[in-house]
Amino acid sequence: MALGQYEYRSRPRRIEDEVALKVVERDGILFKSIFESSVAANLELLQIPFLFAKQKFSITINGKEYVYTPDFDLGIAYEGKPVLIEVHGARYITESFLDKMYEFMQTDAAKVRHIVLMTNRRPGKPNRLKIALEDYGYKEDDICDSVLYIPYAPELHQPLSLRNEKEKSLVGFLQDLKEHSRPIGLSIYGDALRH
Repeated sequence: MALGQYEYRSRPRRIEDEVALKVVERDGILFKSIFESSVAANLELLQIPFLFAKQKFSITINGKEYVYTPDFDLGIAYEGKPVLIEVHGARYITESFLDKMYEFMQTDAAKVRHIVLMTNRRPGKPNRLKIALEDYGYKEDDICDSVLYIPYAPELHQPLSLRNEKEKSLVGFLQDLKEHSRPIGLSIYGDALRH
């Protein structure tokens, strides 16, 4: 079975894998990582509507035009702002990624959205995001509205660390987000939201 670019040699072992495969089959989504598929599965399990890599935003970096496509657009608004989730592995946090996120945060589009960066972190290991931010002269709020650290292989109810260092699980974070948000109209997205 294929899940985006990744293959399972036998039956999926986690409920997230099974749900993600259903999303892939239903929506024809090709995830770039197991990390993205796990987020999609948890959104699906919690019945939080989402679109995957549908919105595109123009940004300019050093005079050159780029297109930024966030991973997830959620069908909920947090503090009145539609939620976008960017899933990005810690080892891929480069200067160009930080520049892209910084430039996006300067746009009018970002000012009316709540941007969540989900990245991974191993307990007891250096925080690659914080190191990269220091190396390239950025602060967390320069590149997103909130950060969620996820272990390398996120599973339901596995402890995670939010910016405020409270222990949560991916599903716990998404449940809190859902409880403190309101559904938003589909017209914002111009396409049917999946759930």
